[in-house]
Amino acid sequence: MSTAPITQADRIAELYQTIYGVPLSEEVRAQAEKDEARENSPAVTPPMLGLTVPDSEGTPHFHEAGLVALIVDEGPRIRYAEFACSSDSQAHAFMGALADKRTDARWKIKWDPMRKEGDRPGEWISVEPPEDARLADTRIEVPHCGKRKRYLHHVAIMDRSTNLVIATQGREIWDKLRIRMSCPTLDAWGRKLMPRIAKSGMLAKTKMFGLPESLHAYVLGPDAEDLFDRIVSEWVREIGGFGEAPVPQSIKTEAA
Repeated sequence: MSTAPITQADRIAELYQTIYGVPLSEEVRAQAEKDEARENSPAVTPPMLGLTVPDSEGTPHFHEAGLVALIVDEGPRIRYAEFACSSDSQAHAFMGALADKRTDARWKIKWDPMRKEGDRPGEWISVEPPEDARLADTRIEVPHCGKRKRYLHHVAIMDRSTNLVIATQGREIWDKLRIRMSCPTLDAWGRKLMPRIAKSGMLAKTKMFGLPESLHAYVLGPDAEDLFDRIVSEWVREIGGFGEAPVPQSIKTEAA
């Protein structure tokens, strides 16, 4: 009697059950099966993160890890990444290269959507790491590996820069822009001003995967605040001032 082959989704479900003691949700399992089908396609290269870093004697060493999630801007610079390392030394190499700015480290990504015209499938593409990275590392014991314990590192890095905006919809983007910008605004203006903001170019799009489809990530350009002030000023002139609307708190404070 033949049995169905064990899939990657089966292994993920087993590992999840072992670590957390509860079964993997159907939604997450379906996504794992979708990812496995995509990775097994001959036309698609599994996304990888690469790092070349010299040792104390200057000899370069190459490390690579499977990418789980990624946000990369047009630089291209990594703004957010999650990746899996199969050994302690591999995880320490990636985290050490971020922590020690003196290290002559070179970062690369292998991900088909980043390929430009003329690039070969599966070719490594140079990227910049986050300027100011926040690190998180989860060390997970892998079961059924014999007497010697083996561990998997789930590493996450995120750019602390305030010019990264991650939101689910236009309204949430508006709320986050109001926090970042010094120009006084009213909450109700978001519906009218967000289309203008989208056309202004102040929100640069990013490439991303491994995150919920409802999320969108943008990077504010260097002139974002000037553009925002201009858009708001034009809107205030169009409506003839604040009118009967409540005056923003920042204006009340300055007047006092």
